[in-house]
Amino acid sequence: MKKSKLITVMATVISVATVATACASSSKETKKTKKTKDDEEIEETEEDETEETEEETKKTKKTKATTEESTEDTTEEPTTTTEEETTTTTTEEETTTTTAETSDTAAPTSKDLGDSVQHSVGAYTYSFSKEWEYKEQSIYQYFFESVTSTDNFMMIYKTYMASPSQLKSYGYDAIMDEFNKQLTQQFGNGTLDSCTKTDGGDKDYYEDIVISGSYQGAAKKLPMRVILDKETGDCYVFCMFMDANLDSAKEAAIMEKYNACIASIKRS
Repeated sequence: MKKSKLITVMATVISVATVATACASSSKETKKTKKTKDDEEIEETEEDETEETEEETKKTKKTKATTEESTEDTTEEPTTTTEEETTTTTTEEETTTTTAETSDTAAPTSKDLGDSVQHSVGAYTYSFSKEWEYKEQSIYQYFFESVTSTDNFMMIYKTYMASPSQLKSYGYDAIMDEFNKQLTQQFGNGTLDSCTKTDGGDKDYYEDIVISGSYQGAAKKLPMRVILDKETGDCYVFCMFMDANLDSAKEAAIMEKYNACIASIKRS
């Protein structure tokens, strides 16, 4: 397996902060879009109502000019019809708007466990606290402490690294070493604070690491589990992006959620 392939996997990890920012703000943009569409629909409805009223007025004038004996009942009839059509149109628009605002797309692989929700990624399942906001974008699964900030968030994804034979030939331990080397360089020439590697037997090989570095000028701490699937050649990343300057209580609270997630990882 070429080193360039590993570098590509590293780049995938680094790019997620940008993707996460877009993902975190997506809910706000969606609300703005819906509001704009609703305004456009209301304007279109008002224009339609005006056109219909003008047409009815013309018909009424024509009726008066042609038949002098037209009664008030005849004159009011188009007005009554116009009001009924307006009411019907408005009701339809309101129904459409309500449907759009209340539509919700639940993750098809999720399972409610009470205080947490179980999700799946590739051959693995895991759970994460309901207290954080869950989002999906492309191959990434995110859990945000706040939907308006990416200071602290959990990121999980799967990507293909190499064939099982290539992984075995290169060496799982050597692959992890290369991974760690490239990752620390990408995060502002950071440092590898800790690393524990585990051979999971025939199924997988994984490591638990903590990296301190920086991204876009902000100091970051990244605890993560990286899994190599020996059967498929896939690489799984479970990474927590943390502000490196949190107080001890805040850091402990975030690490509690991270550790609970890692402990819940199971192969399907």
